[in-house]
Amino acid sequence: MASKKTIIKYIMNHYKYLVEEEGRGVWSKKRKRFTSMEASAWFVGVMLDQLQRAEGAWDRGDHLVYENEEFRSVVNIWETISDMHLNSLKRICNTGYYGNAYALRYLHRRFPEYLKRSAKLIVAKYKGDVRNIWNGVKAEKIDLLYDRLIEFPGIGKMLARMGQFDLVRTYGVGGGEENKSKMRVKPDEHVRRVAYRSDLISTKKVTIATRELDSLQLDSPADFDLAVWDIGREFCKLKNPYCNECPLDKVCVKRLN
Repeated sequence: MASKKTIIKYIMNHYKYLVEEEGRGVWSKKRKRFTSMEASAWFVGVMLDQLQRAEGAWDRGDHLVYENEEFRSVVNIWETISDMHLNSLKRICNTGYYGNAYALRYLHRRFPEYLKRSAKLIVAKYKGDVRNIWNGVKAEKIDLLYDRLIEFPGIGKMLARMGQFDLVRTYGVGGGEENKSKMRVKPDEHVRRVAYRSDLISTKKVTIATRELDSLQLDSPADFDLAVWDIGREFCKLKNPYCNECPLDKVCVKRLN
């Protein structure tokens, strides 16, 4: 049986592959700036990044902000959504993406309300500008990003953690790479499944898994998280995993129950 240190090494080798071969998970060398529309599209993408592939969520976020005819010409999308009748917003959310819903599966019923409530919070607390969620967040207050994101309806613990990772790593918010050791792995289903099957953690139960993932004392939880999540999505599937092709095949105990 491989040690946890060895398993982590294999996981981080996969992170290196993602960076070098696919250009994913690269740390920004300097603080990147969002336009107001870019920030809004990013935020909607975070809200939608559940029950569908991440690429689809980001595409739908861009479409709602940049291409939906109801919003692309408005002065402030959040003020518009905040003032809009919920039934009108439901129609847009459920048919506005090339005749289809922006949110998939059961989320499509909840998404319009989440979006409207989020708009009201953005207008009231952040002056109608999503960028104010992270503007001014100092390196020593990196968890403030998580705390602010989780206040929004529909953004739970996993999405708030993912959003924090993306803001710090991709956009250099809150000190960027200097804070890569200060964040926490998000124990979503992919991460817990891979970590459990490879024997990094003893259970897939969220509370215990979170504590055991924290105890790994990783140099960069965000990078570890991305690598494990990708392994879970592409190889270590819930049913019929591709073990022979998996980056962890040589060190995984394959606890598939």
